[in-house]
Amino acid sequence: MIAALLTIAATATATAFVGAAFLSAGARRFAAADLVGYFRLRAWCSLLVIAALAVVGLAVTHDDARYVHDGLTSGSGLVLVLAAVACAVLTAGLLYRGETGWARFTAVGSVALVVVAWGLARRPYLIPTSLTVSQAADASATSRWLMLVTLVAVLLVGAPLFLLYRLDTWGALKPLAEADLRQTSDGREPESRSPGTGPDKARRSCWSWACPAPGRPPSARRSPSCSECCSSRATTSNPPRTSPR
Repeated sequence: MIAALLTIAATATATAFVGAAFLSAGARRFAAADLVGYFRLRAWCSLLVIAALAVVGLAVTHDDARYVHDGLTSGSGLVLVLAAVACAVLTAGLLYRGETGWARFTAVGSVALVVVAWGLARRPYLIPTSLTVSQAADASATSRWLMLVTLVAVLLVGAPLFLLYRLDTWGALKPLAEADLRQTSDGREPESRSPGTGPDKARRSCWSWACPAPGRPPSARRSPSCSECCSSRATTSNPPRTSPR
């Protein structure tokens, strides 16, 4: 029971650690220096909590699940645990130096190494001391089809998600988002809507409500775009007069 609670707590803390590393990188990309320090501190605190949970977990597994304890403290499991510790320390150092981009990869690597080490330490059991992996496996034909479907799903879903993530981290989607925000601000609608709801309607709405009309006071809240169209309207309605020669 205690081991299960420790596993849940470690999973939540590891998720918070990776999330803080990614959010720190995003804050640096958007030049939010205060948020960079905020999420960096959260990542460091999560690392300290993970270290404390790891020490308690080793003590608990020594009595409750000795085979897991032996798997994590010897052989390939120990190698993976040491590699995970090195990645975690490297992540903390990269965050301190401001290398938040590389810190994302080391944070993910540290958590992934711990998961693999935990799986190797549980060998050969799927359910501790009662069900092994070979006993729970289906027929070979079913396993092959399951692996094939999983591979196809990873290729079809994973590749577009990775491309979307890279486009976002490179800043390729930022101009599109800013353009959409500019179009939808101040009650205007995007240009991709049906005819009659695009820039012409926005300009007409701007002229009708934001621009001063005879007998109507100027609007107290006017956007820069409305100021431009108001000035253009004034120029169109009152063209400059040329003095006769």
